[in-house]
Amino acid sequence: MRQHVPGNPTFVVENMPGAGSLIAANFLYSKAAQDGTVLGSVSRNIPNFAFMKSANANFDPLKFSWIGSPEMTHRACFVRTDSGVTAPEHLFEREVLMGGDGAGTSLSEMPILARNLLGMKFKVVDGYKGSTDIVLAMQRNEVHGLCQTVMAFAQAGQHLLDDGTVKMLFTTEKDRVAKYENKVPTIFEYAKTEEQRNILAFHASSLETGRPWLTPPNVPAERVQALRRAFDATMKDAGFLEEARQRKLEVDPRTGEHVEA
Repeated sequence: MRQHVPGNPTFVVENMPGAGSLIAANFLYSKAAQDGTVLGSVSRNIPNFAFMKSANANFDPLKFSWIGSPEMTHRACFVRTDSGVTAPEHLFEREVLMGGDGAGTSLSEMPILARNLLGMKFKVVDGYKGSTDIVLAMQRNEVHGLCQTVMAFAQAGQHLLDDGTVKMLFTTEKDRVAKYENKVPTIFEYAKTEEQRNILAFHASSLETGRPWLTPPNVPAERVQALRRAFDATMKDAGFLEEARQRKLEVDPRTGEHVEA
């Protein structure tokens, strides 16, 4: 991206793990420089944390400047086929253990929501350090499944889908996903009331932000525009696209204006 930003500045990457990106989002909102020299990439669930008034969400997502997203993905729940659950209907009859990495994080949130809202018998085992750890736990049969984005699961667990060890039970958006040949139902098909559908729709809305990049509040408008156009150019950059291909990452970008809307 640096070669597309005016002045070709050096980019320094700093990881700030913790609390499902809340630590990073709070830092960007209240401590980071507001001059365009600091960018962040956070969980797509960050806006929802604020809208739901989570205790540690000390930011207003409407005051960030959104730079763009490199991809849009789908979220799904994956379960081992030897768990006895091979269709969503089985979840109302049989308990399955799902890996999680802590209350309020996206990995733990979806199965808890499905249990409390729809009565699906998910039991969440928290304490894993991210999705890669949970995929390893699935291989060891410590837990039966995981709910996360399809692309993220593919990075660590595609081989489990390919050899039939794991099955995608359902996606979490309103409409079925065409790329799965409409064989995979959506969780909306198991909602019985309008209130349930509205809650599921709010939860699914976070997917529309993709994997968002943002700046702190109050960055001058011309600098936000420069960063947005540099991001857009990067998404079309031949070197970037080749590296993404080698890493088996899909590039399906959205502009900062789209994410902001």
